[in-house]
Amino acid sequence: MLTSKDFWVAAFERAITAFAAALIAAIGGTQLGVLDVDWVGGVSLAATTAILSVLTSIVSGGSSKVGAVALFGPERVSLPKPPVKAPAKAPAKAPAKKK
Repeated sequence: MLTSKDFWVAAFERAITAFAAALIAAIGGTQLGVLDVDWVGGVSLAATTAILSVLTSIVSGGSSKVGAVALFGPERVSLPKPPVKAPAKAPAKAPAKKK
């Protein structure tokens, strides 16, 4: 459960995602340049969000019956199926010319 490697990999993956999302939100679309961004405030907010994400994973993992980070059962990753190619059509024959 909380001692498995898979649990911590999933928990920290979510924490990194939460960190990035919070930092993007802190930067916002109104900042004009790199020097205009409040980096200290943004990183502080993002770090707090990442810590809360890890704590949420711990609470969820402690209450989960399957030991996953998810609260409502095992995590499932489904990859999209590759598109099926249509069979190649034979080239169309040119109409016969009238003499």
